[in-house]
Parts: sequence; C-alpha cells; structure tokens
Amino acid sequence: MKYLSFEDNLVSDWKSFDQINEFESRVGQVRCKGNPIVTEAEDAQGPSTLRARPQAVARLEFVKKYNGSNIEAEERKQCDMFYLKKALEIYLKQIL
Repeated sequence: MKYLSFEDNLVSDWKSFDQINEFESRVGQVRCKGNPIVTEAEDAQGPSTLRARPQAVARLEFVKKYNGSNIEAEERKQCDMFYLKKALEIYLKQIL
C-alpha cells in the first residue's frame, strides 16, 4: 500500500496514526482531513502555533506526502523536534 486516505472519518486518537508505521509496505502518502483528532488539534492550538500537521508528520515515519503536500527534510526535522518537546513536557507534568 502506497497511499492511504481516511478523510472524513471518526479518527479521534493519535494511536491510529502511529499504527500506519506498522504496514509492511511503507505508506508514502496519507490524507486525513475532516477527522476529529485533526480538527481538535487545530482548535486547541490556535492560529499562531503549530497544529495537527507537525504532530502527524512526526508520527508518520515513512510518509512523504501529507494531505497533498510534500514533506521536505527540514520540515520533518522541525516536526520531530516539536513532537519530542511536547512529549517531554507531557512526561514532566505527569511525574511532577
């Protein structure tokens, strides 16, 4: 499988994105607009901060195109750093 579209469904958990990496054939393109997890992430973050795309790009290890847009190497690097920062913040809040 090279292309996966699950637009306008009821995906409401990032675990669904994480499972895409488990496919033996590396999915190269993903479309996921119109899902609650994407909409909620955008609403919660506000217009001036990073939204659902960085979270999705960081989680989708092998994807080269997300919602029709190419993922460049620099963007992937920035998304990975954003994701790690957010994960560390959540972890520290839980243990403190």
